[in-house]
Amino acid sequence: SIGAYGRRDVTVRWKAIKRLMNEADVNFDEKLVLDIGCNAGMMLSQALADGAWWGLGWDKPVVVEHAQRLLMALGYTRFDLRGVELARDYQLLNGIHTRFSSKLDESIIFYLAIREYFGFMSVLGRIPWKVIIYEGHKGEKQADLSNDLSELYKMCPFSIASSTEYNDGDSHERTLAVLIRN
Repeated sequence: SIGAYGRRDVTVRWKAIKRLMNEADVNFDEKLVLDIGCNAGMMLSQALADGAWWGLGWDKPVVVEHAQRLLMALGYTRFDLRGVELARDYQLLNGIHTRFSSKLDESIIFYLAIREYFGFMSVLGRIPWKVIIYEGHKGEKQADLSNDLSELYKMCPFSIASSTEYNDGDSHERTLAVLIRN
């Protein structure tokens, strides 16, 4: 029921993410991936296929129902999804099982096209992540990336390891970046 204007090409999007990760010398091998605003779970499925140890995802309850079915249909079992109403102050850490605690300091967070809705979640300053894959919304420009990330800079130190502008099929350029925690 999604119109053609809403479709994004998973392959193009994943190739852009992988290219930037390669430039930053980062991989998914045995990493915990946290997908905030996981939608249908397609990026989480790509990370699992690329060697991620486990995937955790959060999105609206109705969306998570579809994502769970889709990931299971694709044969993935190393994931946990939570149906929640995400907000800037949502306490993401409260929902992470203790078995994942030892993997948090090497975790990779997907923050893909979600900042527009509520900015950067305050918990991002408290999760000991290693990498954030950041994707801006349509119209965000690479030249403005440091300014777009200013709220996150106030929460924790990181550097932009690689970035680009790309289009994955919805006719809008977007900024994509790999952020490495200092």
